[in-house]
Amino acid sequence: LADNSSSSAAPPGLTRTLRFRHPIKSVMGPSSAWATKTQRYRRFGPHGMLLETITKVEGVPQADCFQVEDKWLVEPNNNNNKIAILSREKNGRVPTDIYF
Repeated sequence: LADNSSSSAAPPGLTRTLRFRHPIKSVMGPSSAWATKTQRYRRFGPHGMLLETITKVEGVPQADCFQVEDKWLVEPNNNNNKIAILSREKNGRVPTDIYF
């Protein structure tokens, strides 16, 4: 894990990069491909945390044209003392809220 707390533009946090082979279930192409997942964790004091993930795949057709981005915002829910995980889509889709 890399500590990026010296950055003045963002709250203190950690970053890690994982590289792994992912199986592919397809009749054409390779049976597996390399994937790189970069995760960034940032804490906002008592207000919550943000986990951002970017996943890129290599070695499959058109892999350079897309990546998967996930953002999990975890914040306290003051109404019932539970944790809320909010997932927001960039294109304006309906947000997904999960409560624990």
